[in-house]
Amino acid sequence: MKLFLRSIFFVLFLVCGLTASAQVPTTMDYQIMATDPTTGQVLANKELAVRVELRLNTEDGEKVWSQEATVNSSKSGICTVSLDFKDVDWTLGAYFVKAYVNGSPIGASQIKSVPFALVAESVRGVVTKSMLYGTWKKYDVDKESVGETYVFNRDGTFSYGYDDEPEPLYKGTWKINNLGYITFKVTEGEKAGGKFVAFAVYDEEDHSLCLGGDDAFLGDTMILYKQEQ
Repeated sequence: MKLFLRSIFFVLFLVCGLTASAQVPTTMDYQIMATDPTTGQVLANKELAVRVELRLNTEDGEKVWSQEATVNSSKSGICTVSLDFKDVDWTLGAYFVKAYVNGSPIGASQIKSVPFALVAESVRGVVTKSMLYGTWKKYDVDKESVGETYVFNRDGTFSYGYDDEPEPLYKGTWKINNLGYITFKVTEGEKAGGKFVAFAVYDEEDHSLCLGGDDAFLGDTMILYKQEQ
């Protein structure tokens, strides 16, 4: 019996497990609702074989991860699979979730924003407010400076600009929550009046800061290095 996905990619981020040692959970719940396409009848209280895959850049792109499970649907036809993304490298590009039920593909959906905890696990470090204080410069993959600078001040203000420009392009205020999300409120510059949220994670090996998550403000995810005072 061929199945299809009525509601795709409803995920619940399991926040339990965050500790002072910066360990973060890598498990998420993935839920689907299966129905019979010929009748529209919900497949309630059925044993189903579910396979979930991560595809790179397109829904039919390279398969970079998969997991299979046998689950029982609820009385409303919903079944839940606990997915462990521990070994996924989230820095390779865009990701699509593609799911199968009883061997039949039921749909695909792009992950628009990778959950902070999973990115944090891949770069090994939750950022704290005190760690951000100071000046950070953007570098390319060869660790060459590209002239962009972020300044996080202790009074909760920030500025962003280029080394060869006398004045910053943007100024405003910032704050960070306990999951590492930074909220920028821009008060000066082209994006004045805007509010943008980005994730920030710290790589303990090369002491770099990964900043990204809001394309409208940051563009591509960037790597920053703190400058000596």
